[in-house]
Amino acid sequence: MFRQDDQEFVNPLNAIRCGTPADSRAAMDLLCAACQRPLDDSDGIRPTVLFSRNADVEESNERELDALPTDKVRVVFAWVQSYQHAICAAGREGACISACVRTI
Repeated sequence: MFRQDDQEFVNPLNAIRCGTPADSRAAMDLLCAACQRPLDDSDGIRPTVLFSRNADVEESNERELDALPTDKVRVVFAWVQSYQHAICAAGREGACISACVRTI
């Protein structure tokens, strides 16, 4: 194991890589238990969550967006020559806002 000095982390990884099935299972249980602990977010910063599948990312994003205390707003962008047109439909009032921003 290179670039890792924490033996409490290296030992289970080596057991999974080179150990017996029993050693591997015990090491997996140890690592999984460490990953299931509550993380400290008392500073208001929530830990980043990594996913291996796009479907899981989309599901998490939707769940987090649904938890926001504001109305949803859909923003659609279309490129026309050297201008970027953004059309935004505000869900609460049904009004449309159009903006044109020149790109550099």
